Parts: sequence; C-alpha cells; structure tokens
Amino acid sequence: MEYRKHRRRSLGVLLQSGDEWWSRRSSLNRELLAPAAVSRQATPLGGVARDFALRLDALRGAAGGEGHVAGLENELFKFALESVCSALFGERLGLLSPMVPPDSQRFIEAIATMFHSTVPMLVVPVRLHRVLNTKTWRRHCQAWDVIFSYADRWIQKSLLSFRADSSGDGGDGGGSAAPHGSIMANLLKRDTLSLDDLAASVTELMAGGVDTTSITLHWALMELARDPSLQEELRSEVTKAMTPGS
Repeated sequence: MEYRKHRRRSLGVLLQSGDEWWSRRSSLNRELLAPAAVSRQATPLGGVARDFALRLDALRGAAGGEGHVAGLENELFKFALESVCSALFGERLGLLSPMVPPDSQRFIEAIATMFHSTVPMLVVPVRLHRVLNTKTWRRHCQAWDVIFSYADRWIQKSLLSFRADSSGDGGDGGGSAAPHGSIMANLLKRDTLSLDDLAASVTELMAGGVDTTSITLHWALMELARDPSLQEELRSEVTKAMTPGS
C-alpha cells in the first residue's frame, strides 16, 4: 500500500476494504468465479497445460538418463504467468518456448524480488524504510515498477484491441485482438470498473497469481513424487473424469 501512495497508483481489490472492496470484488467475481466464466477458460488453460507438459518432457530429455528438470521453480513460475495472462488477455506470452521473452523473465524476477523485499518491511515499519530510503525500500519500489510497467503494456494492448473490435476496425484478420472470452475483454464490456481500478486489480491478479499457483504446484508435485501409488490413483481419477461420456 505504501508503494501505491508513493507512486500515486490506485489500490486494487487486494488492498481495498469495506464497501469499496465489496463493490469491486463483486464486479470481478462475475468473470473470475462464476461457473460459466470459469468454463470459458477450460480450453485455453488446457492448451497451456499441454504445452507445459511438453516443456517438462523436453527438459527431462535434455537432462539425459537422470531425467531431472533443472530449475523447476522457475518453470512453474513461467507456467503460472502464461496461464494467468492467457485467461486475462486471451493471448499467449510464449513463456513455455525455449527462448523466453526478456521482459517476461524480468517480470518473473521482479515478483520474486517484491516478495523477498516485503519480508523485512513486516518487521521494521514500511514507512520508516520509505523515510530512510533503505536499500530494501528501493529494491521493493524497483520491483513494483517493473511489475506495473509490464502489466500496463498488456492492459493497454488489450484495451486498444477491445476498442478496435468494438468500433469494427479489428476485423481484417491480421490483428491480435483478444477473444471475447478473455477476462479483460468481458470486464471492459461490463464497464462496471473505472480503467484505473481495473488496471490496479488486473495487475494484482498477474502478480498474485504467479507465486501462489507455482508454489502450490511445487509442493503438490513434491508430495506426489514421494508416493508413486498416489500418482497412479490421481492419474486414474483424472483419466476417468476426462473420458467422454463418463
């Protein structure tokens, strides 16, 4: 919150409270939690998951006979960000390709720096860090600057695509307008949030959706690796659920 004040940025739903929080949360819930909205993301997120499985398989093959995936934590971060942005903007970032775009890698690293620099400010009041302009505060601000800069570019791209599509200028087949199923496009169509509020909340979804997803998956994979019988049980359950007509 102190960073938002420092940079004069709007608060997203993560940092709001009371009636203001409830109003914005209700608007977001229609595109984030409603069953119909969630089902729209099944196909694009399924594509991301398949590409991630192929990526892991390629990394295991490159490792030789050991079959280990080096840097799994970073790979999970990339998978999480690719998934989040695919749902938010209806576009793929290319994070699961052999060559990751440098700005996307900087975004991932900035999220890690942001969380690491937050810990000391939970002990010493953040306002004191700001007044003294400590190294921790500077690193924290720099990380958030990278996060917001990256998010702003994608938000503006989505906004321009939406406006072009709404005005009938995006139908030449050569553009990359986000499909109507994207969360961002549907929130823009609903027009229940100001652009500042929408940008703040979308940025928080991008930043907050990466570490929470990747760390949870990391622990889940570790527990599955410790119990091969549980792996087979899970595989059987998923296969049965995905079988047509089951």
